[in-house]
Amino acid sequence: MLLINQDRDVAMMFNDREQAITAHLVYIKGEFIAVNLMLDDVLLGTFDSLEEALIERGNIMECPYHIWYVSGYSEWEEI
Repeated sequence: MLLINQDRDVAMMFNDREQAITAHLVYIKGEFIAVNLMLDDVLLGTFDSLEEALIERGNIMECPYHIWYVSGYSEWEEI
């Protein structure tokens, strides 16, 4: 399956028999900040909670199509 990351700037092939999508908790100074969803060493997206990240992972794993766009994309403008 082709995965497109949350920022829409990276596309990568995913084979669920050979690779794993993992969730990494992010803490700053001991305070929980977010959860990064990763494929190997590539960031797929950042989520506000572990539940959101695991739901996204489950949706990817059960997707019957050959392409998946990681949810949570939003336009932003650099100042």
